[in-house]
Amino acid sequence: MVDYSRYQTLLIEKDAEGVCVVTLNRPERRNAVSMQMHDELEQVWSDLGRDEEVRCIVLTGAGTAFCAGGDVEGMDTGEFKPAGARVPFHMVRHLISNLLEVEQPIVAAINGDGAGLGATIPLFCDITVMSETARLADTHV
Repeated sequence: MVDYSRYQTLLIEKDAEGVCVVTLNRPERRNAVSMQMHDELEQVWSDLGRDEEVRCIVLTGAGTAFCAGGDVEGMDTGEFKPAGARVPFHMVRHLISNLLEVEQPIVAAINGDGAGLGATIPLFCDITVMSETARLADTHV
């Protein structure tokens, strides 16, 4: 059994049938990815992948947004500041690589808007289900 109590920006809930719901849990910031959440998103896929009690995973967001992407306000304040030119891309590759290594099916339940990383992560899930009012956007272009 894997201990998920150390996660602070993700809610991890498992039911008796082996369904594990992972909720991005920063609704006051539209679930924008802080440095802490990014670290947790990198690690949670490894934990879930080795958890024999988990048969499938549902990824969603708390509140009205799925995920606003990187925490821009945190970048301005220095709270979210990866060092070096290549580090942000390495971090995202590591997060996505860990997600892709999970053998259990992952369902992205997009409950609201997703942008940037919040639009990218669902694309790598096995199944994507969206609210009729949800929108995805990638503003990196």
